[in-house]
Amino acid sequence: MATRIVEGSSVEVIICIDFEWTCEADDIPEEERKVRADQGEIIEFAFVVYDVEAKQVTCRGQHYCRPQRTPITAFCSKLTGITEEMLDSAGTLQDDGNLLQ
Repeated sequence: MATRIVEGSSVEVIICIDFEWTCEADDIPEEERKVRADQGEIIEFAFVVYDVEAKQVTCRGQHYCRPQRTPITAFCSKLTGITEEMLDSAGTLQDDGNLLQ
């Protein structure tokens, strides 16, 4: 997506955020689903802060979050590249959220 900054605007930074969450394939019968659409949990978030005036990235980060209620399905690992092993030592979303304050 292209972003156009209006000349004379007061925008100082642009923050881009990306989330990945637990999921299941759409073609799995409801009774066999391990994760329903309304149950997904964030398992990774990444961000970049772009300084408009300096025209450069000034900060970036990536954090994995261990899900509390839903598993990492094979479909989820294939889609996101995130595995259970990658999350074994991760904190919870709340833990990671506290780091950003």
